[in-house]
Amino acid sequence: MDRRHMYNDFRDLVTLLVHSLEALLMSLLVGCLYYGAGPERLSIQDTVALLYMIGALTPFAVVLDVIAKCEPIGPL
Repeated sequence: MDRRHMYNDFRDLVTLLVHSLEALLMSLLVGCLYYGAGPERLSIQDTVALLYMIGALTPFAVVLDVIAKCEPIGPL
């Protein structure tokens, strides 16, 4: 992340709050996925499914963020 992006985020506190909330929700969701795993070893199918969920959710959040930044909000 470059300095300009950081300064823009700190200048726009609503965006900073949304990014923080998004990171918190993603970490809670991933934590909930792994919480039920327990100490026993997972099967390869379960491990691949969990990794797929993590890999699918992160780009989804990035796409939503790009749409929110690029789409002008005007009167409906």
